[in-house]
Amino acid sequence: MSVFQKPPSSPKEYEQFVPLDIPPDEVLEMDEDEWYEKVYRGEDFPQLTLRAVVMGSVLGFFLAFTNLYIGLKTGWALGVAITACIVSYSMWTFFQARGWAKTPMTILENNCMQSTASAAGYSTGGTMVSAISALLLLSVTPDNPQGQHLPVWVLVSWTLFLAVLGTLIAIPMKRNMINRERLKFPSGTAAAVTLQSLYSTGSEALKKGRALLWSAVAGSVFPLLIDLKLIVKDRVVDPIENTVATIRGSILQSDFKIFDPFLSAPGLKEEAGKITTYKPSDWTMVWDTNPVMVAAGALVGLRVAIYMMIGGLVLVYALGWPGIQSKWTTPLGEQWNAMHAEVSADQQWETNLPDKLQAITAIYPKAQISRRQINDTLGLDQQLAVVYQAMRPGFTQTSILGDANRKAVVLKEIKRLHQAEVLGAVTAPNKAWKEIGLWLGVPIMLAYGLLQFFSQWRTIVRAIRGVRGDDSQVNPLMQQTEVPFSWFSIGTVISSVGVVWVANVAFGIPWMFGFLAVALSYLLALVACRATGESDITPVGAMGKLMQLTFGTIMPQSANANLMSASITANTAGSAADLLNDLKSGYLLGANPRRQFLAQMMGIAAGTLATVTGFYLLVPTASVIGSPDFPAPAAMAWKAVADLMTGGGIANMHPMHRVVVWWGLGIGAGCLALETLLPKWRTWLPSATGLGLGLILPFQYPLSMFVGALIAWAWAKKWKQNAHTYVVPIAAGLIAGIAIMGVLMAIFNLALSADPVAYPAERILTTGP
Repeated sequence: MSVFQKPPSSPKEYEQFVPLDIPPDEVLEMDEDEWYEKVYRGEDFPQLTLRAVVMGSVLGFFLAFTNLYIGLKTGWALGVAITACIVSYSMWTFFQARGWAKTPMTILENNCMQSTASAAGYSTGGTMVSAISALLLLSVTPDNPQGQHLPVWVLVSWTLFLAVLGTLIAIPMKRNMINRERLKFPSGTAAAVTLQSLYSTGSEALKKGRALLWSAVAGSVFPLLIDLKLIVKDRVVDPIENTVATIRGSILQSDFKIFDPFLSAPGLKEEAGKITTYKPSDWTMVWDTNPVMVAAGALVGLRVAIYMMIGGLVLVYALGWPGIQSKWTTPLGEQWNAMHAEVSADQQWETNLPDKLQAITAIYPKAQISRRQINDTLGLDQQLAVVYQAMRPGFTQTSILGDANRKAVVLKEIKRLHQAEVLGAVTAPNKAWKEIGLWLGVPIMLAYGLLQFFSQWRTIVRAIRGVRGDDSQVNPLMQQTEVPFSWFSIGTVISSVGVVWVANVAFGIPWMFGFLAVALSYLLALVACRATGESDITPVGAMGKLMQLTFGTIMPQSANANLMSASITANTAGSAADLLNDLKSGYLLGANPRRQFLAQMMGIAAGTLATVTGFYLLVPTASVIGSPDFPAPAAMAWKAVADLMTGGGIANMHPMHRVVVWWGLGIGAGCLALETLLPKWRTWLPSATGLGLGLILPFQYPLSMFVGALIAWAWAKKWKQNAHTYVVPIAAGLIAGIAIMGVLMAIFNLALSADPVAYPAERILTTGP
């Protein structure tokens, strides 16, 4: 079998490759033998053509930016297959009209195209918005407050190996889940139905294509106004370095404080010597001028969006102010108190200095300095410098070195360090979502996801049994069309070794534990793919947390191992489920699965390039993660679990955080119990996903998504058919336009924010804004 096929060379030849008359719904009911007899289009039907792969790679490259952008905003990944189908069909129709293409793409070419685009746009970005972002946050230190990015080779090889491994893992599952059991895989079925409708009603497809194109154009305007730092607002002069740094701003401000004039907010603060109340905007209750989350809300649906709003309101009006008021001295802080009293009472403090310094360092586990090291240090000031540098990297030493009244200085420094150990459950209103909301929202989603996962024990059993299969009677045609098991065997060995090698070299995960993570990933991917086939829900988050809990138990000393072992499972499961969705779409249309598999593998390269490039551009430093621009809730949740599992467990948490964790676990379990007991009322029951996300996002995002979902719901109520045609293309177009232009604006901003410009001293004095 040659890799690429030839597309139809003339309209007359194209007529031989029209779509089937059998609708996908009927194909769903056919067994394997009937499918080969009535549906399979044969070896010669053009599908894996060079033009399909190039189109899919280009679209996937840009759609990868979309998923990276939305993932950093919401933690979600949006399927790109249907969007790619609509865009490809519309673009190819345009190319034909201009004479740039001789023939349309066949329906199976378009299907291969969406497999390539889906692999590029979906399979490669999951680890960036979760584990990799969380790892960047963990790299922050006082000496390096911006964190440390992983080298390019690590990100590229990690992303590539994981996507390849996940795609290969799906091979032995395909025949059992799709051909034999005929699981629905709703997203794959929807893509097949979309393609069938595009090729049967071209005018409808062109309407959707135009709507998507114009909404993308409209969306691309907003990053130009909001993100591009074009306007010079000020210049900061550094007379010592003889430099001038330019402070820039955007044309349109990122948010409007629409609630401040008429809505009250909880809490009091001291401002200019007066006690005033907090404003709603202090709690992130603002209107976001970027409409990307409005578009995302239109796709998510009203139920989830309503409970996101409820979660956001609970955070502001029930948890935030009590969190600020709740102060707690950590165990380390209590030890500082005792040391402060002991040093203050010691009349021969300087004589006993080495013993005192050794005792102080023993309090902080990362600052173990031996008595010999202290005694060998020349000079009292040098002794103090060594100790403080070890205890708190980044704390200044200049106030200690050379100071005559050393005892007073040391007591002052100890007091400063003690104050750093007195924590509030919430330190500021605009941080409530990531300080208290996180510890309620993540347990809600964790309990719901894990319990739902384990409640599907029949699915788990069927998934494991299904691997064995029964190949006693094999259709000879099947042997020519299905992906050979040898591809799985050889490819899995190579990609597994690649994953484990990067895990060992870059993240310090021992080889044994690396292979254990891969083995567990295969087992959990079986269950994830079956869950996707039965319900269209891939429990990536739940499985990632399950792996974090597992490796937090066997390797509690390593946050890197905790995060990256879970990343193996989450990303491979997501890639495997994505391939099976694509294969389901092809199965319903009569495609050759072996060619589809190759198309998906080809798309991984484009997706890796786009995702890694986009991540470096959108996240230049760790300070971007967890900011209002990119809350990155998935990364914050992964980091929180890693911190918990490697930082001494729940006993070292703020007492209020501990309380809300248990509340969250109970609420998540309760949501699942209600859905299990009252399945007919599910539409009206609380959404664990909605509540959890509403608590771990700044309020402007749940608000925007609620507005978007409400608009889509009202549109569908008033004009059902019109909404069916336009809601998804317009929302997808807005997201794509905003995301792609957002990445471009990040490039422009990097160019604009160059290092401070050096000027002669006489020019600096006269330089104004």
